[in-house]
Amino acid sequence: MKFHYVGHACVGIEAENFILLLDPWFGYPFNLDEMSPYPPYGKPEDPFLKRVNAIHISHVHGDHLCPKSLAFFPMNIPIYIGAYAETSFQERLRLLGRSSVNLIPDQAGITVGPFRLFSFRPLKNDTSFDSILVL
Repeated sequence: MKFHYVGHACVGIEAENFILLLDPWFGYPFNLDEMSPYPPYGKPEDPFLKRVNAIHISHVHGDHLCPKSLAFFPMNIPIYIGAYAETSFQERLRLLGRSSVNLIPDQAGITVGPFRLFSFRPLKNDTSFDSILVL
């Protein structure tokens, strides 16, 4: 297994020629252009990113769910998110034209390429959007 650090929370994990990218954000300003990474980094022109097979997004903050960064990838690339009780996270991705949004069941997990993903979110009645991913 290989890890490829892009910046901030964006990391690519590669196994068996399959690449899962976590929280793609290429440093675009967000929150009314008031928040940017430090140190700054730009949209990578890395051939590694052209080979990404699937994306996991942990939550809706602009440094994890960034429409400008997602635009770098094909519209039909599979995106995986936690199975939140609140559905506006899914809807936001669908409004961006993302046709392949997949929910990761809490305890059962889901197979994505050579990986088995498990998402652990807050308590069932907590509607916040954040999770950790276990491979």
